[in-house]
Amino acid sequence: MPHLVSAIRTVSRVKIKNHNEVVKTLIEKEMQNLELVKHYLSEYGRKQSWEFRNEPAGPELNANALALNLLVGVEGLYCCSHKALIPSKSVDKS
Repeated sequence: MPHLVSAIRTVSRVKIKNHNEVVKTLIEKEMQNLELVKHYLSEYGRKQSWEFRNEPAGPELNANALALNLLVGVEGLYCCSHKALIPSKSVDKS
C-alpha cells in the first residue's frame, strides 16, 4: 500500500495543526477500503458455491481488480466512492 505510506509521509512533512487527525483519517479510510475488499472477496467466493449459483452477480465481480488497485494504488483512491478503485473498461470502436 505505497499510496498510504506516501500520503502519511507527505502529511508528516507539511506543518499543519491537526497532523494526527489527518493521519488518523487516512488510516480509517484505508481500513474502510480493506473491509470493502474483504466483503467483496468473501461474497465472490460464496457465490462460486453451487448452492448460490443462481444469485445475481453484483460488485463482487470486480473484487480481484479492487483488491489489486487498493494494494498498488490508483488515482482517486481516497475519493468518496469505491468506483475509483475499479478500472474503467475502454471500448475500442475501430
